[in-house]
Amino acid sequence: MAPTGTVASGVGNSSPPNPAARSSSRSRTRDATRPASSSIPTSLPPSRKGSVMRLLHLAWPHLPLRLERATSSSFPAGPVILGGQPWEPGTVLDANLEARAFGVRRGLPLGEAHKLAPEATFLSVDPERSRAAFERALDALGAFSPAVEGEPDPTADAFGTAYLGIEGLDRLWGGERRLVERIAEALEPILPGPPRAGIAATRFGASVAALTARYELPGCRVAFAAVPDDHATPRERDDPGAEAVFLAPLPLDLLPADDETRSRFRLFGLRRMGELAALPRSAIRARFGEEGGFLHALTRGEDP
Repeated sequence: MAPTGTVASGVGNSSPPNPAARSSSRSRTRDATRPASSSIPTSLPPSRKGSVMRLLHLAWPHLPLRLERATSSSFPAGPVILGGQPWEPGTVLDANLEARAFGVRRGLPLGEAHKLAPEATFLSVDPERSRAAFERALDALGAFSPAVEGEPDPTADAFGTAYLGIEGLDRLWGGERRLVERIAEALEPILPGPPRAGIAATRFGASVAALTARYELPGCRVAFAAVPDDHATPRERDDPGAEAVFLAPLPLDLLPADDETRSRFRLFGLRRMGELAALPRSAIRARFGEEGGFLHALTRGEDP
């Protein structure tokens, strides 16, 4: 089982990911074997159709803040909120730890953020600069896999995350951990700060593996976790139940569910994914509808 740790919540894409939710029209998927100027939209291979796939999820939490800090000659001290000025009609794009301590969160109206943190410094950002940086990162990822999917829109919740189809590529690059290390090394000059990386058979499993991964050594380039881990035998890696075992002890709060659904889960005494997975899907659908069935499939390591 991949190591687990405390999951930090906050602004930007450090909050529980929503990779298993229905795909967004803003998602950028391209054939990485072609130049970006002549790319043809494609899709990652299905996570599990007949055989267990291997998907790599990469995440740079709070990437808008990272990019702004890296390009600023004098980044302000104290609480910092990105997205515009308090009197403007926009919403918070990102915020640093000091601002998040006041309750500022991504998507909060700027005026509301000012009420929570009146002493904060509000910064406008150039979305095209952020977009260009992540586009360069996606191009670099194309050197490692022909199947790359990422979101270059800095206003989207999925900004700063990418998926790669890596089935069989471990043999080319010398193992999954080595592949991830090579990717992190290649992207280090493009995106500031180390990424989180998770590998599993489904998008949801890979994203949770990345979210719960630990940085094993000070200054290491990536926090990495794989399901099953990178020492697994081929038979263990092909076990379709490995992902459900990994997810079972983790909290249901990691599911892409709304607050009302989470509250109803707690009302029924459900706290962990394994508790939900153990129930019959028909019973979950009867109580929670199709969305409940969708979430139930995720807890079982299935790709709905």
